Amino acid sequence: MARHWMTKQRDAAALLGELRHALEQRFEGLPALPMQQRSDSVRELVLALELRWKLEEQLLFPALSDAFGGDHGLFETDEEDLDKLREIGELVLAGATSPLRQDVLLKVLEGATRLHLERVDGLLHQVGRQPGIDWLAMGDEMQTLLARWRREVLITGDIEDEERDPVGLRPR
Repeated sequence: MARHWMTKQRDAAALLGELRHALEQRFEGLPALPMQQRSDSVRELVLALELRWKLEEQLLFPALSDAFGGDHGLFETDEEDLDKLREIGELVLAGATSPLRQDVLLKVLEGATRLHLERVDGLLHQVGRQPGIDWLAMGDEMQTLLARWRREVLITGDIEDEERDPVGLRPR
């Protein structure tokens, strides 16, 4: 994760665009890495994907739902996609014992991720700069969450799972 995301104010759409570009660069850079560096890079990629997905779930989809008149059903498919993407990410990490298996799973993850990002970009374009969505405030919230999650990754090596670790209980 580039540090400049934390220091420069961005609206949500611009920040999501930067995150998408960074993810695409990570996917494209993996094949060129020597095997000994690849394992760490794959883990970092899956963590970066998880950060993006959490931003979508916690901030973007609720805001878009409100923009589309509160129809939460519009985003059920997207949320199901995130569950599937997470499963593929777990398989990628588990497939580290076999380079061929991991390569195949990474291609599946990359393709599914690109399709998902295209869908989200389409939704953003469809909504445009609709009144009622404060894109700058949402960008600030996203940067705050990214900074928090970055600290968690630096301290624990992972992002706290709010579903497994309810608020008020000691993190894992």
